[in-house]
Amino acid sequence: MCLVNNPAMTTRLYSPMDYRTVKRWWTLHGVQVVPKNVLPKCGVVVVDEGKLVAAGWLYLDNSVGVAWASWIVSNPTIPAIRTVKALKCLLGGIEAVCKSLDYGLLFTMTNREALGRFFVKEGFAPSHSGTQYFRRIK
Repeated sequence: MCLVNNPAMTTRLYSPMDYRTVKRWWTLHGVQVVPKNVLPKCGVVVVDEGKLVAAGWLYLDNSVGVAWASWIVSNPTIPAIRTVKALKCLLGGIEAVCKSLDYGLLFTMTNREALGRFFVKEGFAPSHSGTQYFRRIK
């Protein structure tokens, strides 16, 4: 599911073949690369015009319907407007996974101000100062 009106921008589940690309993005963003063996099995990527543009992963609690969206990253070489569209599409894909599994609480956190502003605009509520934590109850 994609929440933007761009038919070329779609989501799909993460494949280990995508790791090389997202690893490069983390490096270009100047953040620590997440080791492949730490990433949850449930990941979502956004594809635009045949190329990956964003990715994120879900840690899923095994006893209640709570999911944590983590390691969200986008291609740092694309324009900001395209990044926002990709992040909206990514969030749509992540929420579709949560809904399909009957998970009603999605949270995430970031220390990146721009990403924090994005989450607030998308309906998340900050819950702590310092690092920005967000919750969304559906």
